[in-house]
Amino acid sequence: MMALAYVFCEMKVHAVAYAKSVCEHAQIMAKHLIEQRVDVSGHRFNYTQTHQVRLPMKSERYTWDVFAQLHQVGIRVLPAWLPFESSWGVRLGTNALTRRGFVAEDFLTTVDWITCVIKNKTNIKNIRKEVDALANKYPLTQLKYTLI
Repeated sequence: MMALAYVFCEMKVHAVAYAKSVCEHAQIMAKHLIEQRVDVSGHRFNYTQTHQVRLPMKSERYTWDVFAQLHQVGIRVLPAWLPFESSWGVRLGTNALTRRGFVAEDFLTTVDWITCVIKNKTNIKNIRKEVDALANKYPLTQLKYTLI
């Protein structure tokens, strides 16, 4: 019960700034993915109006392969059926990274890594080292949108 009360207090202080940043970061990711020639769902509504960016894939098998490769490099995505696309794909969310303190430049870098994995442009081990270095820049003990 105390944890829930704490979360409500955090949201009372940070809700507007956090929500705005989460949505801006999703827009940044979607636009940069388009620039990288990665298919992004939702062109009718400027690709996203929330924390989510959806990337349609050519098949369910390919979706799971991309999921596994991104997981290996330390990037967490959710494989999912995308109903408006009538296809499988991966869903990216910006909540956790925004809360850690990621800024626009960090999201652009993350998109570059995602693109490299999707297009098989580099060695996964090299990306993993870079992902770990960026994650270490924003330790979980120093969250941006928190009361601590």
